[in-house]
Amino acid sequence: MVDLRTLFNEGVHKSDVLVILATKGVLTRPWCLLEMWEAALNEIPIVLFPVVGGNWTLDDARTLLSDLMGQMQGRNQWCMPEVMAHVGAQGVTDVREVEDVLLAHIGLVSSLERPGRPASMELDQRLCARLKRDVADLASWLPAHNKVVEQRLSVISWQ
Repeated sequence: MVDLRTLFNEGVHKSDVLVILATKGVLTRPWCLLEMWEAALNEIPIVLFPVVGGNWTLDDARTLLSDLMGQMQGRNQWCMPEVMAHVGAQGVTDVREVEDVLLAHIGLVSSLERPGRPASMELDQRLCARLKRDVADLASWLPAHNKVVEQRLSVISWQ
């Protein structure tokens, strides 16, 4: 845990932007998810840069981050206990909060509603508190942010 704190305090927290070299397995690594979590909480933009030949897809990333507990069972069973231990120390008890923060901050979705995550003012309020956003702006911010991210990804990954 000391090493991760150093990674966050001396790396992520001092960064202007967090660039993720997106490969199929990158989002199954607990330290990668935690770096993105810390970036989100500190309002540090995250840019996904798909690696040519890395087999990363936007749909797979959405699927994984929309159901971390279910998806990680077959991808990396040790990931979520480590992630939940870290975010649990910050008061998070519901994995949907982690999913919401990552999906919204990275810009992978235009709406937070998904199987297992119905419309919930309570979850929306927790998300906005973590991302330092006004809950009243969520319905317009999410689709606009998602559109920008998808446009960026279409330019970056056209190769």
